[in-house]
Amino acid sequence: MDVETFLNRLFVLFPPETSYDETLEFYMDALESSKEYDYRRLLRIVAREYIYKTLPATSWLLEKRRSCISYKTPPGSGQEGQIIKRTINGYEYEFIIVPSHWDRVKTIAQLKEELATRKYKVF
Repeated sequence: MDVETFLNRLFVLFPPETSYDETLEFYMDALESSKEYDYRRLLRIVAREYIYKTLPATSWLLEKRRSCISYKTPPGSGQEGQIIKRTINGYEYEFIIVPSHWDRVKTIAQLKEELATRKYKVF
C-alpha cells in the first residue's frame, strides 16, 4: 500500500475538518520518505491504538511509522527449510537449506573441508 492509498483510507475513518485536497497534500509532504514502509500495518496500528475522533497528528503517525519499515529480502531458491542428507567420511549428516543472505552459515563444501581436516579419536 502506498502513502496516498493509506491516507485515503485514513480519511475515511477520520474525515478532515478543512479542505480534503489541502489536508491530503499536507500529510503527503509530511509522510514523504526515501524508505519503504508497510502502510497497511500502520493503518492497523492507527485503528488499534488511536483513541480520538479527530485526524491523527503527523508527529504521532511518524512516530508509529518507525515500527513499520519494510525490509527487502533477496529472493530464495524455493528450497529453504528442506532437509538433505549427505554422507561424509562414512557418517551421515542432515543439513537444512537456509536462505543465502543469512550470515555465519557454512556451505556444504566448507563443512566437507572442515570435516576432512578434523582428527577423529579411536576408541
